[in-house]
Amino acid sequence: MTRPLSTEVRSALNLAIDHVLYKRGLHEGTIDEICVEAGVGKPALYRHFGSREQLLVDYLQRRREQRSVLITEAMNAAGLDPKKRVMALVNWIADWIESDDFVGCGFHRALLQRPDGYEQISEIALLQKKWLQRTIAKELGSIIKNSATIARHLFLLIEGSMAAAMYEPNRRSGSDLRRLARTLISQ
Repeated sequence: MTRPLSTEVRSALNLAIDHVLYKRGLHEGTIDEICVEAGVGKPALYRHFGSREQLLVDYLQRRREQRSVLITEAMNAAGLDPKKRVMALVNWIADWIESDDFVGCGFHRALLQRPDGYEQISEIALLQKKWLQRTIAKELGSIIKNSATIARHLFLLIEGSMAAAMYEPNRRSGSDLRRLARTLISQ
């Protein structure tokens, strides 16, 4: 008979996974690092996740859910005006870009770093990217005639800002993103 899965161990593992994989990437972050940070052995990790692939899938799914919730909360706090809601989304991303914790978009990096044969990782990352673009288009759809085009342009600005912030030491990309987004959605 196997021991029951501990919620405390799972929580410690999730925190360690989030930290190690975001900071180091899918290839560089190791099971050993995760176990050391979580304070558990490999058998406990594999009891909870079964395989490295499942661990990576779980990590990205949790990250996707967390990001979607945080962005939606920021938009809801901005009220009902679609432009203010989109700017709240942009401000959330710009604040993240400017934070000391930012090391790039985890979904973009997952697309680049996914191990061969791990198609589910690509699917999850692409779902998040599509969700972001659809969310922008939906918000702007009622007030801007060419909302799909504007949403695509804003999405490209967001992606470019996150990429540029990875090699810009002063994180100017966040303020540039805010300024360019305001110009774009005021058309």
